[in-house]
Amino acid sequence: MELFNIVVIGCKFMCSVLFVMLTELFVLVSELFASVQTLFASASGVFPSVSEVISSVNYVFAPVSEVNTQVSEALASFSDLFPLVSDTFVLVSDIFAPVSDVIALVSEKLTVVSEYFLIASDAQALLFVIPLALLFDRLLLDPFGKFHPIVIFGNVIAKGEKILNKGRYRLIKGGVFSVVLIITTFLLFTVIQIYIAKLSFPLLIAVNTFLLFLAIALQTLVKEVRDVFYVLNRQGIDAGRKQVARIVGRDTSNLDSKKIKIAALETLAENLSDGVIAPLFWFAVAGIPGVFTYKMINTLDSMIGYKSERYLFFGRVAARIDDGVNFIPARITALLMLMVYPSKRVFKSIVKYRRQHSSPNAGYPESAMSGILNCRFGGPNIYHNKIVDKPYIGTNDKEPLINDLNLAIRVCYGATIVFAIIILITNNL
Repeated sequence: MELFNIVVIGCKFMCSVLFVMLTELFVLVSELFASVQTLFASASGVFPSVSEVISSVNYVFAPVSEVNTQVSEALASFSDLFPLVSDTFVLVSDIFAPVSDVIALVSEKLTVVSEYFLIASDAQALLFVIPLALLFDRLLLDPFGKFHPIVIFGNVIAKGEKILNKGRYRLIKGGVFSVVLIITTFLLFTVIQIYIAKLSFPLLIAVNTFLLFLAIALQTLVKEVRDVFYVLNRQGIDAGRKQVARIVGRDTSNLDSKKIKIAALETLAENLSDGVIAPLFWFAVAGIPGVFTYKMINTLDSMIGYKSERYLFFGRVAARIDDGVNFIPARITALLMLMVYPSKRVFKSIVKYRRQHSSPNAGYPESAMSGILNCRFGGPNIYHNKIVDKPYIGTNDKEPLINDLNLAIRVCYGATIVFAIIILITNNL
């Protein structure tokens, strides 16, 4: 609990420091532009004086020889030039004035944003938002269908990928596309939060509860995995293959009964981290903007983060960013599962198999679940018409039963509740 508190406080501190540094930077740049503006204004006053001096020199040398007359004419030309230079400096000074005002405005807005992040995960707000969001998730399934934010994210990603993922420079195009979507999502939800916070704090709590409920997918995940077991037992192998294809990326056309169940349980373990623990973690760190920025990153990875020929370059940046934002939540998930189901076998499984996965993160929750159920995950599977030989996680090559499914679901609920309690306690200390 202390470790989690330190991690969350550290992340919050980094976010706050980042925005404070940006604010100070813009203030400094604003002052710099103001100084430049003053300098140009002073310079515009100096050059007319220089012009007058040169005119006086011209007057003195005029009566002299023909050579001096030519020099005088040259100096007179320079005398005409200096007022033009002076006017140029005045013009540049006028140009910098609005730039300075814009920077001052941006600095003010960043100050507002940094203040928001100081209250985004306010203990009082978390006390209401997290329990209510989890309660709604338990009682309701995801509403809205095609109007769900994650569905909208997916539609935008699909259209952008169709337009950009062709020709040359796919790595650059995919990287820019991903970063633009991520930044836009963060700014959009930040603006929404600031606007609602100005209207009413109770309204902010209500909206945040609803949005966090939309971002958490525990009940939907549990239902989908249960349906795989139910359909397989009631309707047979072909129906089971079609059902599990809804929640996995591998080719399911040749899976037998055991592999169908293993695929479903692997998805349950991995998505406990991606769909539940990680959103709660990022909500504790950066509020609703943090949650939906994470969901955009996760959606990008789930759609274009593959190593197939089509997505190898276009989705590489998105996949790396996803690895980064899931680094801490994946390890927290494994620890939570061990807390809910304390066992030497689970601990040894995590230690031994946590890195036995192509993902730097998925191996943690999967190794924990493998130890809890005493079964074996991984092995060869077909992805995008290619055989991918994943390392095995666990040694007991058994076929999971309905009791294993129920145990896995209880662990997922337990880990979620424990994590919610830890967040609430650490934010109220």
